Amino acid sequence: MKDDLPPIRLRPPLLAIVLFLLASLAVCGAVYSQTLKDGFDQLSERAEVRLAQHNDKFLGQITRFQQLVATLARHPELVEAASTGNGDALPDLLLSFALATGASEISLTDAQGQFVVSSSGTSEKETRTLVEGDHIKTALDGGLGWSHGLESAADPRTLYFARAIFDEAGPVIGAVAVSVAVASLEFEWSFGPEPLAYFDNAGVAFVSNRPSLALRHDTRLASISPLRFDSPGDTLRSMFDYQERSAFGHRLWQVEDGAPLPSEALVLSQFIPRVDLTGYIFQDTKSARERANLITFLSGLIIGLAGLLLWVTWLRRQTLARQLRVEEAANIELEERVARRTAELKNTQDQLVAVSRLSALGEMSAGISHELNQPLGAIRNFAENGKKLIQRGDEAAASENFDFQIGQVDRIGRIIKSLRAFAKNEPQQISEVEITSVVREALDVSDLRINREAVEVKATGLEDEVSVDAGRVRLQQVIVNILGNAMDAIDGQPEKTIDIDLATTSTAAVLSIRDSGPGLEDPERVFDPFYSTKDPGGSSGMGLGLAISHGIIGSFGGTLSCRNRPNGGAEFTITLPLSEAQS
Repeated sequence: MKDDLPPIRLRPPLLAIVLFLLASLAVCGAVYSQTLKDGFDQLSERAEVRLAQHNDKFLGQITRFQQLVATLARHPELVEAASTGNGDALPDLLLSFALATGASEISLTDAQGQFVVSSSGTSEKETRTLVEGDHIKTALDGGLGWSHGLESAADPRTLYFARAIFDEAGPVIGAVAVSVAVASLEFEWSFGPEPLAYFDNAGVAFVSNRPSLALRHDTRLASISPLRFDSPGDTLRSMFDYQERSAFGHRLWQVEDGAPLPSEALVLSQFIPRVDLTGYIFQDTKSARERANLITFLSGLIIGLAGLLLWVTWLRRQTLARQLRVEEAANIELEERVARRTAELKNTQDQLVAVSRLSALGEMSAGISHELNQPLGAIRNFAENGKKLIQRGDEAAASENFDFQIGQVDRIGRIIKSLRAFAKNEPQQISEVEITSVVREALDVSDLRINREAVEVKATGLEDEVSVDAGRVRLQQVIVNILGNAMDAIDGQPEKTIDIDLATTSTAAVLSIRDSGPGLEDPERVFDPFYSTKDPGGSSGMGLGLAISHGIIGSFGGTLSCRNRPNGGAEFTITLPLSEAQS
């Protein structure tokens, strides 16, 4: 047989290799894409937090100067100077406030916005930007003035704040203005790992934590034209070249080499209405890409190892193919033998059930003749008496004799019916059975021995009809067997009682049979085949009755159990599922 087998193939099919490689590439691509997306999401969350922290710090710095102009606008000396137009005595006072707060310049104007005095004592011409910006116009209109501009080529970036000065009657009599060098604010910032810049509406990076990024002009970020301020000289510089694209819903900049920005940056922006600037933070994507590359590499390595394992497994299976095919025929033959053996065992079991039933019939056969002869003799006697009563003309007494004879015939019929049902071979299928009638039939079959041995049987729960899924004859056989064992157990006992109780749960019927005997010697072995406490040399059986009964109840989908009662005696419990009609 082995020589006829085809040779073993040691190489996997080419199609399987191609499909595995394509699947591996698809999995690695999906892993890289998902990991990179997760990395970008984490970077975006981190950038959002960092940008919010920078915004809070920046606005906190600005609030200090907004509060300064509000305080100075209520200072008595500044109010008097604004109303008189004479501020010769104020330069030292304004200078002290400037030095204490870090302001670059503090100046005072009248109600028409004309220069009055400044903290440096400079001329009106030198402080023209300070007093002529939009912030002064806004302040003279009653609001909090704010603007930004370029002062000089050396350090041009300046923030301006202004507040109106009111006299006691209410009209605006002047304004106080404060200028702050952006460089002094940036000096207070810690050097963060992420580049940060605040762009105005003209697209100019006016505030930044990277000096090389400050005053870079990006027309793509501008929303107004021309610029809001004039550039002194060549102060403004063009923005670094970059390519903007979107990935997984995130904004990315691909920046040229040499720029103070990451080569690839995840960009997050937020507009700040209080200063009319938009904050941009640039998060380096290098860590996210390195992590995605590492996880993808590990995934590919795992897939490669899995592929190698599959190849080794496939090779092993090919090597074992011959042996498996050789054994296949033997397995088929073995299965056929097992099937035949199983059928023989089932037939043997059925024969054992029949033998057990016939054995019980044999034990009862001695008393059957007496049980039948007694009513037959009574019928003969009463028939002769009835004949004499008719001859005498006593028809009433003769009618009573006939009624008695009918009752005896019915008794004979019940005995024969129960014995015939007990002895016949029942089909193996399960059907709906009324368990109360089966119990009564079993009692009828056992009635002769019950009466002969003066056993008191107490039955409860048999009033209502209870239907279960079982086989009628086989169930009757089990109950007769348990009753017979109970009568064997109470033989010779001063009290001979058997209690039968039928109860139901939501899904099952529970039949309990209890005796007043000494109990079971070994309840764990009761259902073992050939286990018996009776005389092995006698005619009491081979110890198969309860083993067969246990198998019969199990075939119905139920259980047969036993235990010793606390107050003495044994208890057998049959639990069977209720039929659909009953449940």
